[in-house]
Amino acid sequence: RDLRDPVHSFLRRRKQRTEWKHVVWQFLEDRESSRAARVYGYLYTAAVLWCVFISWRFTHKDPKMTAHPGFVLDILQFVLLFEPVVRFAVCPNRLTFLCNIYNWIDCIVALQIAVRWYLRLTRMHRTALLF
Repeated sequence: RDLRDPVHSFLRRRKQRTEWKHVVWQFLEDRESSRAARVYGYLYTAAVLWCVFISWRFTHKDPKMTAHPGFVLDILQFVLLFEPVVRFAVCPNRLTFLCNIYNWIDCIVALQIAVRWYLRLTRMHRTALLF
C-alpha cells in the first residue's frame, strides 16, 4: 500500500457544501461561470490596481494632490479585505485553499488592510480623547 494514499485522499476530500456555497465559490473562482462573475472579475482586478495606484500616489508627497480618496479607498479595501475571507468560507477544501500561494498573498494583503484600519481607528480614538 502506498503511503501517499491517505494524504492524497485527505487533500482530495471535500466537505458537503450547500448549494449557495457552491454558487458563491463558482462566482468568485471562475470568471466564465456567468456574466456577473466575469464583470466582478474585471471590477475586482480594477479595484486592486486602483488601490495600489492610490496608495502609491499618497506615499509620495505631491503638492498637487490635496484631496484624500478616503471613502472610495475604504470601500475598495473593504472588498479586498473580505473577499479572501468569503472564498475561504465557501471553498470546497480548506487545506487545498491554504496550499495555494495566491491565497496566501490575498490573506497577507487582507491582514495588512486590517492592521492599517485598526491603527487608524485607535489613532482616531486617542485623538478624540485628547479634545
